[in-house]
Amino acid sequence: MKKYAWILGASTILLLGACGDEDVAPDTPTEQEAQQADDISDNAPGVEPVEQDISTKYSEMDEVAGARVGDRDGVIEARIMFTDTPSEDEAKAIAEEFAKELKEQYTDQPVTVTAVQSGKTLSTLEME
Repeated sequence: MKKYAWILGASTILLLGACGDEDVAPDTPTEQEAQQADDISDNAPGVEPVEQDISTKYSEMDEVAGARVGDRDGVIEARIMFTDTPSEDEAKAIAEEFAKELKEQYTDQPVTVTAVQSGKTLSTLEME
């Protein structure tokens, strides 16, 4: 009986230890967000990095964790990653501005912008 009580006690302690708070600031991008922001980068196969000025402009915003723009087979692909700060509607509005600026720059190419927050895709905007 003592053996089962000891096992139950040890299991409870391990379970409670796994449920602790994570020390991550809400505005700091998680590792997953940072990885997703880097999906369109110099190292992504088939993607040629383009337009640094617009992506840099948006990356410097407090609400944005990162932004990348690349050209994949004639399609301008962009990903904009948001911190936890903006609401979903605010993030979508910023992503739409981002897409419009890219389309002004690349009038002859289709533009696709994916907005991501907390690992969740908020929207994918496509402009022909």
